Amino acid sequence: MKDDLFKYFLPIILLLVIASCDDMEEKSNKLKQQYSGPQAEIDSMYTVYSDSGRIVFTIRASKQVDYFNGDRDFPGPLFIEFYDDESKGEVTSTLSANKGKFSNESKLYTVSGDVVVTNIEKEEQLKTEELNWLPGSDSIYTDKFVTIKTASELLYGEGLSSNQNFTKYRILRPTGEFDYNE
Repeated sequence: MKDDLFKYFLPIILLLVIASCDDMEEKSNKLKQQYSGPQAEIDSMYTVYSDSGRIVFTIRASKQVDYFNGDRDFPGPLFIEFYDDESKGEVTSTLSANKGKFSNESKLYTVSGDVVVTNIEKEEQLKTEELNWLPGSDSIYTDKFVTIKTASELLYGEGLSSNQNFTKYRILRPTGEFDYNE
């Protein structure tokens, strides 16, 4: 009789044990897949980006948060220096903002909060609340309200397209009064 019980119940017990192991493995895989938090956090970071031994730009940030998909967040203030295209190694313009993020998929930086871009040589300054920067294309742009201060004018408008050194720019929808010499 004991042998008969053992013969019938042993397969059932084995099936239950195997099923519970599969269930635990499935739950473990779901937990691993659901985590979308940071991979690493860096305080007081300073990164130098170069091409063929020439510094292209540097980024300083109070904090950088890296994610597994390659995205990065800069939840605190950040400061970027852009260098000349020649090999002089001089800073041509700077960008500062309250926070920023980098999308690895689109390779786009988006900075926001008191964004200020300064062209050092021309002593011109751009102020806006949000700005996008595509490093590979040498392009910065926004669709937000912008203010540009030059040596002789104060320019306003909605939207801006510029090179990253802020030497050539275009306000997309200018507003206000402008001096015009014929």
